Amino acid sequence: MHNRPISAWLYPLGRYVIMPVLRRQYRLNVVNAELFEELSPPYVVVANHSTFYDGFFLAGGIRGRIYMLVTDSVLHGALGALIKRAGVVPMTKNLINVDSVRGMLSLVKRGKVIGIFPEGQTTWHGASGPIYPAVGKLVKLLGVPLVSAIMKGGYHTEPKWSREKRDGSITVEYKLVAGAEEIAARTAAELTEMVQSAITHDDFAYIHDNGLSFPSKRGAEYLERVLYHCPECDALASLRSRDNTLRCGSCGAEWLWAGRGILHRQSDDRAANTAEPVTIREWTERQKAALDRILRTRLAEQDERPLYPPDEVIAWKGYRTARRTRLGKGLLCVTPEAYVFESPKHGRLVFPMSELSACQVMEANQFEFYFGGNIYVFGFAHPATSGFKYINVLQIRNPDAAEVI
Repeated sequence: MHNRPISAWLYPLGRYVIMPVLRRQYRLNVVNAELFEELSPPYVVVANHSTFYDGFFLAGGIRGRIYMLVTDSVLHGALGALIKRAGVVPMTKNLINVDSVRGMLSLVKRGKVIGIFPEGQTTWHGASGPIYPAVGKLVKLLGVPLVSAIMKGGYHTEPKWSREKRDGSITVEYKLVAGAEEIAARTAAELTEMVQSAITHDDFAYIHDNGLSFPSKRGAEYLERVLYHCPECDALASLRSRDNTLRCGSCGAEWLWAGRGILHRQSDDRAANTAEPVTIREWTERQKAALDRILRTRLAEQDERPLYPPDEVIAWKGYRTARRTRLGKGLLCVTPEAYVFESPKHGRLVFPMSELSACQVMEANQFEFYFGGNIYVFGFAHPATSGFKYINVLQIRNPDAAEVI
């Protein structure tokens, strides 16, 4: 697929029409682009992942064409058809397969530039997460210079969980991580650590250190896509957002969103108002620990009830880039052992977590995984529904099957 002729007008459209628009809209600042005046292709660029447009930002300072390694989940529909024609190497989430490797080797032999987001998905909490363990082996196999691109400010300009762009700017900084000789001298494990270190970035620390702010009248809207545990009453899936406020429907606790991505506890109780502010990253770490505790208790008590109330979904079934079959509307829930989909047409379908692979959340609230050789995709009917709360369960129960976060 990646070897098909690229439509002559697609790459110029992206580089000379779309890219300038994005540069202005996101006030893109490129640092150390002069690196590419001396570095000739082929080489590999690895980057942290914050926004949907990161592929454009990554290419912002690079001369010539760059071929991105992308998940096949984005290669559906009209947009997917354009992405395929623009020149990409498809992969199944979490599974860099033989075809993907062959495609990249072919591009390297032809003197091309390859772009990779080793985390595999955009950050939920503003900081870099673990990368695919196979990345070091892939870098060593390709055997070409390694460049990093750190994108700063992206998470706060356009958070994954939000549907609103904030007023901010994005900076892309390039660095040469290692030349071909050093790549050859390193082990795959050492290269994995090298890539992890090269792309590590914390957007909260970045905006704090630079005194930046990203104000919004609806700053907290859809925060329940990523925050699902109330630290006050231990309730799950009880949080609801409105404008700049996040509120627990179970105990009434409220938090106020600040323009720097920090949540302040609000209450009539003056003591509560002095509670220490918390970042989204800190909240996600604490809620995952709470979920782990709740899961252990449920498993010990053999309590098979759903962890969260069921969510309305529209389901599809397919395989990689092949056309998907619509399974229809139904309800999705998760127990400590499995995901369960119930619909009038298909009855009750149970997906044991021990038998899943390549599980991920696309576009903040589309949940999907591979089971029995097929991909199952669940699009949530309500835009505020959290796919993150579903995948966190799998990360605890069967971490090898889930996207890395």
